[in-house]
Amino acid sequence: MSKRLLVVLTLLIAIAGQSQQVSASDESWVKDLNLPALYSLGNCRSVTELDCIESVEFAKRGGAFTQATFGSLILNSEYTDPSGNFMKQFQSQWLIGPDSYRLLVDLETPSHIIDKASNLRGAALRVQGNYSDSLNTKIRLKVRTSWLKPMNIQLKANDADFLDQSITGGHRWTFEGFATQISDYSGSWLDVPDKKIYAAQADMDTPLLAFYIHHADSDPTRGYWPPLCADAGYTVQSHNTNATGDPIWNASTDSLEFSIFAPHKKADGTTNVGFFKLWASEKFLDCKYPTNTLTKSAALSVQVLYEDGTVNVVSTDVKKSNGMIYFSAAGFHFSSPKVILKAQVPAPTPTPIASVTPTPTPTATPQQSVTPTPSPTKAAVKKITIICVKAKLVKKVSALKPTCPKGYTKK
Repeated sequence: MSKRLLVVLTLLIAIAGQSQQVSASDESWVKDLNLPALYSLGNCRSVTELDCIESVEFAKRGGAFTQATFGSLILNSEYTDPSGNFMKQFQSQWLIGPDSYRLLVDLETPSHIIDKASNLRGAALRVQGNYSDSLNTKIRLKVRTSWLKPMNIQLKANDADFLDQSITGGHRWTFEGFATQISDYSGSWLDVPDKKIYAAQADMDTPLLAFYIHHADSDPTRGYWPPLCADAGYTVQSHNTNATGDPIWNASTDSLEFSIFAPHKKADGTTNVGFFKLWASEKFLDCKYPTNTLTKSAALSVQVLYEDGTVNVVSTDVKKSNGMIYFSAAGFHFSSPKVILKAQVPAPTPTPIASVTPTPTPTATPQQSVTPTPSPTKAAVKKITIICVKAKLVKKVSALKPTCPKGYTKK
């Protein structure tokens, strides 16, 4: 796991100092992008304003969405964090009747310091919801941004969805989903071997609703994720994990692999069951993984590979449509499985055996009685009779050419 990713996983947004409520008209935040800083976003005060919250809606499970109205901002004292980032944070309060919902929507500047020791810098938009019954309350949130360019989007939410729309000067992002239960450790766990073993048990189970957009900086040395092929698109992942690495293309197995991690057991001792979803454009995958076989395949399959080498085909949904690839997997367990997306090799189509119609045995046709043609009968030959005499003797001679005997004369 890279240092860049470790920093991402351990990054916590702290809200420091005393808070006070102010109305929308009191907000006058100036965001200096040249500073390493983090600025919270408030409500949009006009139809053209950017880097602000456009609208918020909520729905109880099974119900329809209801538009919330902006209430107030809960401000916090400005301060500088240990890495040297200027922090100007507040929560926005949204109301539906007597119900109150708080959101923390933070936007880091491009020069924001991720890791002071290595001077790694990078930006992200981070959204967290804070309200009661979040596991059964779905949010639909629209945020406008100006310079933010997506590299990777993470949705820690159940039944999550998103939409990216180009608007004048930037993007409108629509996020939605229910909070999901995250099983986690208390304190730092990255350097604690006992927290990484297969059967490790979490210290706490906490509802979490969070949306992150990691910025693709023009400088390849910056960012939470390497800004590769950002002009071609990005990936979106939704999950209930503690850690999700950058997907890799495994050429030896012709598969896209996602390494994920979470405690094997929840804090209550039951098995921690996971879910994982991905959205990605074929154009982006062809750019980042030029040897991939996914985009050219008619069908894809999803598997989960566990630490012991066993493979499990879990509940999955895989789609390819309009240049996009989408899949979801659910029902697998942790601690550090790999979710694998592969081209599905179609089963060979059996060569059809030609249907041979047997030649029927000819039915004997009754023979006709044939009357033989009679041999032609020779015409009867007519004999000639003559009378021959010798003195007083007389003889008749019959023949075809009769002649009288010697001494006789024909009469």
